[in-house]
Amino acid sequence: MLNSVKHYLFSRGFLALGRRLMIEALARPGARKRDIARCEGFLCVGQIDFWTGRYAEALGHLEEGLAIARELDDKPMVAAVLQPLGVAALGNGDPGSA
Repeated sequence: MLNSVKHYLFSRGFLALGRRLMIEALARPGARKRDIARCEGFLCVGQIDFWTGRYAEALGHLEEGLAIARELDDKPMVAAVLQPLGVAALGNGDPGSA
């Protein structure tokens, strides 16, 4: 459900709120299934992290999202996660990984 309000939160500048809500949602016992919704959740948190300069945290969230996308063999989602993952790697001082 949070993925559906992501654009509203982002456009209104509620990045901290969006991040907190998404992390709480991902930690819920019912949200542990490695599905597309969980992947999108990690993508969302990873994007907020790199937009707010939390590059190391972004890498962790985005790498988890990438792993799920690859498990699901969802090529469009793999591509969607790789872009911010590269930006987070650059921000973290690792251009070789980008």
